[in-house]
Amino acid sequence: AAARDGREIYVGAFGEADRASRAANGADTRFSTASIGKAFTHVAILQLIAAGQISLTTTLGEVIPDFPNSAARAATIEQLLSHRGGIADYLGPAFRDEPKERYTGNAAYFDLVARQPQNFTPGEREEYCNSCFVVLGEIIARVSGMSYEDYITQHVFAPAGMARSGFFRLGQLPEDVARFYGTPRGPGTELVDVSAFHGAAASAAAGVYSTARDL
Repeated sequence: AAARDGREIYVGAFGEADRASRAANGADTRFSTASIGKAFTHVAILQLIAAGQISLTTTLGEVIPDFPNSAARAATIEQLLSHRGGIADYLGPAFRDEPKERYTGNAAYFDLVARQPQNFTPGEREEYCNSCFVVLGEIIARVSGMSYEDYITQHVFAPAGMARSGFFRLGQLPEDVARFYGTPRGPGTELVDVSAFHGAAASAAAGVYSTARDL
C-alpha cells in the first residue's frame, strides 16, 4: 500500500497467507509486524514525555526501583530507546527453552527480561536490544496505570484509525491472519510455520499484528 498526503494511491496483495490452505493474501490481511512493533512503543513513550509524566533522562530505577537487574536501573529512557541500555537480549537460550504459551503479554516477557544479566554499562555503546523495549513497555504500564496492550490500543491504534491492528493470541487468531513463516534450519531451506517459536502473544519489542493499510 502507498499513500500521498493522507490518501491511498495504490494497494496490492501478493502471495499466500497460509501455505497449507493456499489462502491468498489480501489488502487487509493481518501480519505479525515483528520489530515494527517497537515503533508503537516509541510513540507511546513520546506521548508520556509530552504529557510531562516522564522525560528522556528519567531512569529505569526511578520508575521501577525494584528492577532485579540492579546494574540496569541507571539506564535512561533515551538509552533504552536507542539500544544503549546494555540489558542482555531475552531472545536466547533462556527464552528458547521456555513454554511459549506463558508469554501472553508484555508483562510476562518483562518477568524474563528482568532476570537477564547486563551486557555493558548503560550508555557505553549501542547494541540491538529487544529487552530494552520490553522494559519500555513495562514503564508505559507503570506510568499510565494500564496494561501495555491497553495503552497502545487506546492511545496509539485508536487515534491513528488502526482498527485492524491488535495483540492477538496464538491459537485464537482471527481468520484473516497470515501465518508466520521462516527458515529455522538456515538460509535457503524450506519455509516452515515458525509461530510456535515465539510467545503466545506480542511483546513491546515485537509481534503485534497489523495490515499494510493500517501502517
